[in-house]
Amino acid sequence: MTAKRVLFYNDSEVFGGHEIMTVRFMAGLADLGWQVGGLHHTPAFREHLPESVALTPLPFHTKTKGLCMADGGWQVSHARRLMEAAAPDLVVVAQGYAESGVRGLLAARAAGLPCVSYIPFGNNNTELNNRFALPRDLLCKLIYRLPGAYITISPHQARLLARFTRRDQAIHVIGNPADFDFAPPEGDVVFPGEGPLDIAVVGRLVFKQKNQGVLVPLVQALAGRREVRIHVVGDGPDRDRLEGEIRAAGMEDRILLHGWMQKPQLVPFLTEQVDLMLIPSLYEGLPLILLETLHLNKPFLISDLGLLEDYPVPSPWRFDPRQPGQIAERILALGRDFDTAAYRHLRDEVNARHGMDRFRADLSRVFDGLHDWAGHQRS
Repeated sequence: MTAKRVLFYNDSEVFGGHEIMTVRFMAGLADLGWQVGGLHHTPAFREHLPESVALTPLPFHTKTKGLCMADGGWQVSHARRLMEAAAPDLVVVAQGYAESGVRGLLAARAAGLPCVSYIPFGNNNTELNNRFALPRDLLCKLIYRLPGAYITISPHQARLLARFTRRDQAIHVIGNPADFDFAPPEGDVVFPGEGPLDIAVVGRLVFKQKNQGVLVPLVQALAGRREVRIHVVGDGPDRDRLEGEIRAAGMEDRILLHGWMQKPQLVPFLTEQVDLMLIPSLYEGLPLILLETLHLNKPFLISDLGLLEDYPVPSPWRFDPRQPGQIAERILALGRDFDTAAYRHLRDEVNARHGMDRFRADLSRVFDGLHDWAGHQRS
């Protein structure tokens, strides 16, 4: 039997959460016997995939200005030729948001190949308060029409996407897998009711999404009420800005910047030195750090995002990310009464929905269906 062939396209300039999930799709399909290839920009794809996955680097990324390459060739034409040479049954363009990966969508369309968008966000620019939101959203109305179908990460994101897609563009859901190579701590979750508190915030330093700008006001709101240290794990374009805010407030001993940590250092650090995980994002698809936090058996507080419609996260563990005073009150309330039964229920629900068996089953079911759909598109 001829192997099913799929080609993934991702021209992101960084290797973030969506790229990690794309890699898991690619590796999972290779394990299922698919012939998997990829067009990518960041070299990290090669580091995370088996040699059986054929990868070709792209000489441009999603934020490259202009449409031409250094040799004068057109970027879309270059991607089209690579796709035609790979001759896949199906192209999957891994878009972090609607405008990213558009070169891949156009290239697949020009090559006449059935194309699917794998996208974690169903919010538009207006909802995310992005710059030039209105003209960008008008452009996105056209971009959303380019793929033949969609894959997203949760029922909530599918509902958001459905506002912008055509009725004939099916939207499939494959949840992020809770796939960890470390064992969870034994025993029940523990939160210290009093004493100094170590809080971790993990993610790229990008204020407009991850919202690390709330950290200095949060420490100020807790002053004299509970002693805290915030450990910021990550790096990104807003590192200098955050460092400046910390210096200006004289909080170098209260907010510590660790940069990125590799898993061998990060897991014991979070397990042994951190009391609370804080996820203050302004928007997310489904933050992988939430799955990791539950696997680590750590208490957490998270922004009251739409994604929580799909999960039984108690309201005392949610907050308005733009209200540092409210976050402070949530932290203090956790110290008075932490609901271990609610935590156990949430962890069991997430494990059932995001376990590797569920992920493999959904991956096989969705991609077998997409392969059949692609065959009808070509015939």
